[in-house]
Amino acid sequence: RMLKKAALVERYVFIDLHNSALEGLFDNATTTMNLSSKHLFARELRGREGIRDYVAAAPDAGGTKRVENFIKLLKMSMVYINKIRDAHGVPTATCVVGDVVGKKVVSLDDIIDKASTMKEAVRALKGDGAKEVIMCATHAVFSEGAVKNINESGVDEIIITDTLQVSDVKKASIKPKLTVLSWAETLAKSVILPLHKDESTTHAFEE
Repeated sequence: RMLKKAALVERYVFIDLHNSALEGLFDNATTTMNLSSKHLFARELRGREGIRDYVAAAPDAGGTKRVENFIKLLKMSMVYINKIRDAHGVPTATCVVGDVVGKKVVSLDDIIDKASTMKEAVRALKGDGAKEVIMCATHAVFSEGAVKNINESGVDEIIITDTLQVSDVKKASIKPKLTVLSWAETLAKSVILPLHKDESTTHAFEE
């Protein structure tokens, strides 16, 4: 906190904080912005055939709000996956709340770490009859065991952003289709430049 105040930073720009309450730690700033990747994902998916017939899935109850905001952009219906964790933190998807039979499903999360939650989500969705599952996540941590879980999950495509660099070795090891979306143009034109000019950035993510 002392270093933060000494730096005299006036604005902080975040991308999909895992917990939005973290913004409160930066109370010395004039403004903080917590940007969402939902617009990048929506732009990528919008041109796909039959996209409005897809179903959006929250991988757990905690991700429901994120998905509710996302489906407004693409006029999708929504389901969510009930998830529990054991004493060791291992997730298990117990059921899918909503109908996915014969549907293509887009599951939206902020992070893929070990991909254990993703693996369980895909298992539950396909177990309930989903035809195809696309996983969208902002931060591709891909820690130890993630590639194995991804390849065993049965996911059809993973769409991530470039907030974290994924090595070429890991990319080559991932069997499902992997799409990487760049934040560069959006940040440069719609965030950094307006902030530099002391202009509003509220238009940056209007659809």
